Amino acid sequence: MGNQVVIGNQNKQPAQQLLYVTTSSQTVAGRVLDMSALTRNSTVMGCVGVKARALAQCSISIMSKSEDGTFVDAIKDESVGSRDKTKAKQVLTLLQNPNNFQSQYEFWYQWCMWQDLAGESFTLWWRDKQEDSTRAPIEMYNLDSTLITVKLSDTRYRDWE
Repeated sequence: MGNQVVIGNQNKQPAQQLLYVTTSSQTVAGRVLDMSALTRNSTVMGCVGVKARALAQCSISIMSKSEDGTFVDAIKDESVGSRDKTKAKQVLTLLQNPNNFQSQYEFWYQWCMWQDLAGESFTLWWRDKQEDSTRAPIEMYNLDSTLITVKLSDTRYRDWE
């Protein structure tokens, strides 16, 4: 993980911190180990595949917290309102069919690969109206973690330390 601090300009903008993934290292023997080498290693990718297959085979239940603090199945329980049941069905559909070109297994395989090899993964949630963040996502896409730079600033993350 790399880290770079960008100092604010003369307009009194707060300092910004940029976090990015470094994608290579060197072994004690001097051999370069980067994303390319990791993805060509059959043992590494076999482990990614086993993990992704296990995730894709897990049964999924969307849970809702009831008034007494217990969790109930949001789709089947009668105490859950019709609006929340509809939302739960949308989330379940999204998790079972993430997008138009990947199966559930392929999605989790790619997600696990970025998480395990790069140390983090980024998923874009696509809505039919992107400007409305309250709309339920209709598709999920994994993004290339080596091309993402996270920007942390005082205005966005004030109380973290």
